[in-house]
Amino acid sequence: MNLFRSISHLKQSISQKNPRFEDHYDLKQKLGAGSFATVYACEAKTDRGGLQVAVKVFDRTAKRGLRREYRGECQLLRMITPNEQCVQMIDAFESRKFCHIVMEKCGVSVQDAFVKGCVHEVNELDLAHLCKCMLKGLQHLHECSVVHRDVKPANLLLANGSSELLSSRPLVKICDLGLAAQLPPRGLNEICGTAPYMAPEMLLKKTMYREGVDIWSAGVTAYLMLFGSYPYKDRCFDPSLVKEAIRDGKTVPKFQVRKGFAQPSDNAVKFVRLLLQRKPQLRPDATRALSSRYITQLSEPSPTEEAMPSFGPTLSLVSEITRDEPAAEMPVVRDLHDDSNDDGSSSDSTHCGQSSDKGLSRTSTCETMPKVVTNL
Repeated sequence: MNLFRSISHLKQSISQKNPRFEDHYDLKQKLGAGSFATVYACEAKTDRGGLQVAVKVFDRTAKRGLRREYRGECQLLRMITPNEQCVQMIDAFESRKFCHIVMEKCGVSVQDAFVKGCVHEVNELDLAHLCKCMLKGLQHLHECSVVHRDVKPANLLLANGSSELLSSRPLVKICDLGLAAQLPPRGLNEICGTAPYMAPEMLLKKTMYREGVDIWSAGVTAYLMLFGSYPYKDRCFDPSLVKEAIRDGKTVPKFQVRKGFAQPSDNAVKFVRLLLQRKPQLRPDATRALSSRYITQLSEPSPTEEAMPSFGPTLSLVSEITRDEPAAEMPVVRDLHDDSNDDGSSSDSTHCGQSSDKGLSRTSTCETMPKVVTNL
C-alpha cells in the first residue's frame, strides 16, 4: 500500500464529530522543538496498521495568537494537493490548550545529512538530484499558489529515514510552511525567511514579489552545496549586513570554490547563475529551471560518473557554516513608497478545517524549527 493510499484510509477512519487528537494517536518521542511548537513522533490508533506519523504541537498558552497562526498554516497545507516532493498533512486538531498538525513522518533534514550521512561519495550529479527534488517540490507549491519563503537545507527532508546516503539519491521533500503564504494577484510585500537565502526583490522597498523568491532561495541552497559558501556575505553573523549586501548587489558572487575543493562543472555553474539572476523577471520559474542541462543530464547514461570528484569535503564545510545560520525572521511589512535602493525589479475541539479564518497571507508568524526536526 503506497503512502498516499495509507494516508487516505487514515483520514477516512477518523470521526468528524468533535475529534480529539488523543483519541486517534499515541504520542511518542520528541523529535525537536521550535519557538512556538514541538514536534513528536506518533502512531495512529486505527485498524489499518498503525501508521507511523509525526505531529507538530502548538501550546496555545505559551504565546498569544498561536491559534491564528495554526489555523493559517492548516489552511495553506490544505491547499497543497498530494505530491511526493512535499510533506503531506494528514489531519489537524484544535482544543482549548493544544493545536495539533499531523503529517507524514520523514527522516533527517538535508542539512543534518551533511553531518550524519556518508558525504565523501557524493558527486555533482548526486547534488543535481537533490536540486531536482527541491525544484519539483517548489513547482508543485507554486502551482497551488503557495510561496514557501524559507527554502534552505534545513527545510528539505530525506523521505525514508535517517540512514539514507545522499549518494543513493533518495527522495527529498520540502517541509515547514510556517512562513509560507498564499500568493495574491498583486504579489507579496513582507520581509521574512532566513537572511542568507532572501531574494533581492524581497528586500527592496519599492517592489512586490512573487514565486521567484523561492527560486532565488533554491539558488542559494545550490550555491552553498556546490561552492561551500553563501553567495553574499559568507561567514557574516549579522543578518542586517547580509540583507544589505543582497539588496545592494555591489559585490557579486564569485562562483569559485576555495583552493583544494572540487570546482563544479560549467553546467552546474550556469544552473546556479540562472537561479541567482537578480532581476526576478529574468529568473526562471521552477519548470524552466528543471529543464536546465545540469538537471536533465540525470536522465542520461553517465559512464564517467565514477571518476567525478567528491563533494564530501565541500558538504562538510557546509555543515560547519549552516551550524551558525541565523534564525528565520518573522514577516515584517515593507514600506513600498520609498524609491531608494531599487534595482528595477469556536467549539472546545475542532478540526482546523472548520475554521472561518480567511486570511492566508501570513503576516505575523515565524516557526523556526531546529536542524533535527523531521517534518513541517
